[in-house]
Amino acid sequence: MTTHQTVHVSVDAMIEDLRTLVETESPSRDLDALTASAKTVATVIESRLGGQAVLVESEAGPHVHWSAGGDPKVLILGHHDTVFPLGTLERRPFTVEGGHATGPGVFDMLGGLVQAVHGPRPGSTP
Repeated sequence: MTTHQTVHVSVDAMIEDLRTLVETESPSRDLDALTASAKTVATVIESRLGGQAVLVESEAGPHVHWSAGGDPKVLILGHHDTVFPLGTLERRPFTVEGGHATGPGVFDMLGGLVQAVHGPRPGSTP
């Protein structure tokens, strides 16, 4: 017999986190904006999963490293830059309408980061 554990996922919390990430503009070559974006990603991860995220500096901008430890080990890989220049958010604000979210980076890759954070929690079994 197979048993499954239900993991509660709040769509409202996911939308809140997606809004937070999208509204932190992150053009690919703007190191100050990328640092702010990395800090925002780290804050979202820490608030949802606990622990401490560490920013790892690189020439291309900071990476966010977070580990919960334990088994199984899973690698989640993504990016938090959105390539759009500063000011794009003024012309293309984050919106949710008719069940669809839009804004710079919603599809690539910020929505994926939110899904990864809100997926199975440490210690849970999908």
